[in-house]
Amino acid sequence: MFLGEPYEMRISCGAAEDVTTKPTNTLWKKDFGYTGGKQANATIPSFIEPQLKTLRYFPLSDGPENCYDIKDIPRGHYEGTVLRTAKRLTCGTGKPAFDEDYGGSHWGGDRFWLAISSNSDSGQSIPTEHSISMTSISPNFYPEKLYQSAIVGSDLQPDLSFEMEVEPNQNYSVWLHFSEIDPRIAGEGERTFDISINGDIAFENIDIIGMTGGSYAALVLNTTVEVSGKVLTIVLRGTNGSHAIINAIEVFEVISAESKTSADED
Repeated sequence: MFLGEPYEMRISCGAAEDVTTKPTNTLWKKDFGYTGGKQANATIPSFIEPQLKTLRYFPLSDGPENCYDIKDIPRGHYEGTVLRTAKRLTCGTGKPAFDEDYGGSHWGGDRFWLAISSNSDSGQSIPTEHSISMTSISPNFYPEKLYQSAIVGSDLQPDLSFEMEVEPNQNYSVWLHFSEIDPRIAGEGERTFDISINGDIAFENIDIIGMTGGSYAALVLNTTVEVSGKVLTIVLRGTNGSHAIINAIEVFEVISAESKTSADED
């Protein structure tokens, strides 16, 4: 079956002209003719990437619901839910990056990864230049370089813990990325760990080598959890005396789509 090129569209909300963002010169379309509301300049927090300088807001006089009407999109199947990025982290590098910086496939889009390096609460960083198998696979096409750095627990801090603020009373899709790139670990059973999310066990007795068949191979685990509070906490706890390891984390808020979809777009 022939597949066309992936379709993507980025709108810089409130922008009167098309803009591009560094470092990849990503194109963002001007915000014209899609919706109502008003345009304004944005205050740019330093922690948000990529940085866009405008926004669109909707006064109460515009009504309780306001939609973007995007026309002329390619025919195809558009799913009944939307995944809104809550957090996307690359572990061990200390440097934020786009997929393009990682040499990723355009089929995976140009995801932006915030960086976490080692500190007293999150173990130690380890890098590798070894090739990683089972990467850039459909449908997500995660780049190989994403798995060439990791954070691993230490004797001082055997567990790894990651905490992030989220909107309460929502469902979140959690994606955890692994590859055994530690040269000290060579066989099954040498590193095992459990993963809990907000105190509940999500995955038990994870053995990366046992699950992938060897070192330097990518493993992705996914689960959806309901969060009642404002914090989502992921804890990786080593078992049988070993330390946990992780390469990257993605967390998405699961939103039910309310958009009008034509009957022939299925």
